[in-house]
Formats: sequence, C-alpha cells, structure tokens
Amino acid sequence: MSIDLVPDTGSTTQGVVELLNAEFEAKEYMNHVAPVVGDRVLVLEGPWKDSTGLVDRLDPPCAWVKIDSPLAPRLPGDVVDITKVKRADLQRLWPGLDPGENPQGGWKKLMDNQAKRSPQPCVGQVVRPAEWPNDEGQVVIIHEGLIGHTAPEADQLLWSAPSDLELKHLDRDEWMSYAPDVKSIPATLIKSLPEPFCNIRSVTRKDGSWVALDGKMNPIAHIQKETDALNLLYQSFWEFRDQWQN
Repeated sequence: MSIDLVPDTGSTTQGVVELLNAEFEAKEYMNHVAPVVGDRVLVLEGPWKDSTGLVDRLDPPCAWVKIDSPLAPRLPGDVVDITKVKRADLQRLWPGLDPGENPQGGWKKLMDNQAKRSPQPCVGQVVRPAEWPNDEGQVVIIHEGLIGHTAPEADQLLWSAPSDLELKHLDRDEWMSYAPDVKSIPATLIKSLPEPFCNIRSVTRKDGSWVALDGKMNPIAHIQKETDALNLLYQSFWEFRDQWQN
C-alpha cells in the first residue's frame, strides 16, 4: 500500500466512533459466516485448534476438513489428511487473507463488496448440480451458506454449496456459476511502516482533514487521501486494539 503522508505540526482529536462501530460489526459478521465446501478455515477448538484447512465436505452440523498439517489423521481409504470438526468451531478465512490479517479498506468495505456480487443464491432460482446436469431443480431455502433445492425423483431437499451448483439464466438458455467470493489484499501492518509512521496508533479528523496520531495522541501527519486514512484508521484499531481499550 502506498501511503501519501505529510508531516504535521499540530492537531486535535475528533471522534470516529460511527466508522469504527460499523467496522467492528462487519468483522463480527464476516467472521461468523458459516463455511461451506471449498472454503479455507481456521479451527477454533479441539485437537486441531489454530490449524488451517480446506472444507472437503459437509456432514451437518459438522464438516470434514483437510487439515494443513502432516500430522493430521487419515480415514480408511482416504488419500488426503482429513478430520471432522463442528462447523461452529470453524472460522471462515476470506480469500486472500490468512489468520489474523485484515483486508485493505476494512471489513465493512469487504462486506459491502460481498453483498454487491452477482449472481447470488435466491429462492425460486432454477439450479442443477454441476456434476449432474440433468438434475434440474428449484431453490427452496438458503441457510448458513447452503442452498436447499429440489431435484427430480428426490423426496426431500438436497443441500449444496453454491460452488457445486449451476444457475439457469433468466433470459437465455444458458447456465452460469454463482459469483465467487471477493478476494482481499491484506492491510499493511502499521508497525512495518518507516519512521515516524510506524508510530501511528489512531487516526482522526480535524477541520475536514485526516490526521494520524501516536499513542499519546500527538499528531504525526496529515493524510492526503481519504482511502489511505480509512486504511490506517481500521488497521490501527485492529492492530493496536488492546492499547485503544486501555
């Protein structure tokens, strides 16, 4: 991230509570989106706590996860390292981000961009499994990231991840995939910036301009671009949140 900063000689702090509240709520929401097949995840509880992996298949309320560890157990007949974990004990890792990383631009921006994707699952759509193109059905319900849909000769709903289905175009005799998740770029760590900007601990506004502050609320720099200011605001909040709370 290229940050255009200009040294400052003085400033006062002003609140950015609404922005940070929205950012906090967005991260809470995004970190509680239920993972589906194909998602990278972080294991939060159990023997493989803090390990990462890939969701291979679902067995609600659990998921079978290919653990990124050479020590992971194997099931008879499996050729990959896999283990069963409760979905509630998994945190979805959004594309482009590793555990502990925040997206450039903040979680609120990522959440908004996710919501703008098209097409997305919707009740009433005509779908078919990508592997069985003759089994056309209709979307009946969407729950925890899974699509409940009908299928020929099926006496109950089938549950599929969006990536496993194809969607029929409304106006043309064509089939298409659902929009993939938005890929993020990790935010730059403030402590990795050169002096004096590595000392930034918060960002505020004064007289319509953005100002970066150190841990003692002394001004470090004016920030010329609002996008840079918001990046620094959100990253400083997450990177030094313990200091903010103290």
